[in-house]
Amino acid sequence: MNIKNTKFKGVTILLPVIDENKSLKKTLRIVLRDKLNDVKKIIIILDKNKSLKSSIGMAKLLSNKNNKISIYFQKKPKLGGAFIDSMKLIKTSHSIIMSSDLETDPYTVKKMILLSKKYPRHIIQASRWNGNKNNFNDYGSIKLVFNYVFQKIFSILYKVNCNDLTFGYRLLPSIYLKKEKWEMNDHSFLLESVLKPIMRGAKIITISSNWKKRIEGKSYNQFSNYFRYLYIGILIFLTYKKNM
Repeated sequence: MNIKNTKFKGVTILLPVIDENKSLKKTLRIVLRDKLNDVKKIIIILDKNKSLKSSIGMAKLLSNKNNKISIYFQKKPKLGGAFIDSMKLIKTSHSIIMSSDLETDPYTVKKMILLSKKYPRHIIQASRWNGNKNNFNDYGSIKLVFNYVFQKIFSILYKVNCNDLTFGYRLLPSIYLKKEKWEMNDHSFLLESVLKPIMRGAKIITISSNWKKRIEGKSYNQFSNYFRYLYIGILIFLTYKKNM
């Protein structure tokens, strides 16, 4: 995987949508207003079986208004499947994975792009643990403790200066997405998609980003997913260590 000659030439945003309407509209409004020229494509990923009719309608309305926005119906199941399935549509040098429910702060996109232009070979990872202690707004105290411990364990295990490896909000060179073999279709893909590049030598820049509980729809990231995170985190470490 040749990353040495990577230069920033625009970004594609992958944006799964299940039951978001107002949040999707606001996310796109902020992103397109802040960095219209650098965002070359926004792919709204829909699930024919799970995405609400109202959300599909909103996605179609937004795509009809702006030719940078396109719609794609995923074939693989779940969140990870949505990202994996849509990667073949990426034609830009860099990509952003994020959500459409405003739990990933769209104002952070601008900061990500500015940093990526300076460090085009790096992964720009948003972190809820950097800076403001209120970055976890309504997250839940027990879940917060588990998240902190989990992040600590894997940052030490992978020897990486990143304190939010499971947060599915990052900008990275598209080659990392398109040239890798992905295994996890669920939320654990969010961890897999940063750990595999790390094991291939990727460098990470972590920036602060706010997290706020979604205002519509429901969360599909269950507490039990932590076991899937543990599984793929340990599997990648042992597999890559063996092959290095």
